[in-house]
Amino acid sequence: MSEQQSDFAGGFILGVTLGGVVGGVLGAVLVPKLLERVQHSRPRDRRRPQADTSEQLRLGDTAGKAPSDPAEAEAEIARARQSLADKISQLNDAIEETRARLDTSEPAATPSTNGSNPLNR
Repeated sequence: MSEQQSDFAGGFILGVTLGGVVGGVLGAVLVPKLLERVQHSRPRDRRRPQADTSEQLRLGDTAGKAPSDPAEAEAEIARARQSLADKISQLNDAIEETRARLDTSEPAATPSTNGSNPLNR
C-alpha cells in the first residue's frame, strides 16, 4: 500500500511539474501573438463609446452633449428618469413572471403524511 502511495505522489508531482512547464512555454509563445491580434482588431478611436442607436433616437440624438438651456436640461433629466423607471418596471415584471413560473413548477416540499406512502408499509 505504501508503494502505491509513493508512486501516486511521484506521478502527481511529475504531472504538476510537467504541466506547469508546458503551460508556461505555450503561454509565453501564444500570448504575444494573441495580444497583437487583439490590438489590431480594436478601433483606433479610444473615446467613450457612442450610445446605442435606439438610445440616440429616444433622446433626440443629444446623448453625451450638455444642453445649453436649463429648461432643456431639466426635460432631458425627466426623460432619462422616465426611461429608467420604465426599465425598472420591465425588470420587475420579468422577475414576478419568473417567480410565478417557478412557484407553479416546484413540487411540494413536504411528503404526504396521510399514511398512503408505499415506503411506510
